[in-house]
Amino acid sequence: MGRPRAPLSTADEDLIALAQEACIEIRTVVAFLRGAHPARRSTVKLLRQSAERLGLTHRLPTSMG
Repeated sequence: MGRPRAPLSTADEDLIALAQEACIEIRTVVAFLRGAHPARRSTVKLLRQSAERLGLTHRLPTSMG
């Protein structure tokens, strides 16, 4: 099969967790924008937090800012 992999470092584990969280956020945002999610406060809060992390708050509708 291949050689065994070395154990992941804590930094690698943290990076993997961050990437997984980002994927969940992206899926939630896409579903929200496609109308699959109702405009719940938690979804709006998640969108705002994601935009802040990505430096995209200027792209949010004024009703969500």
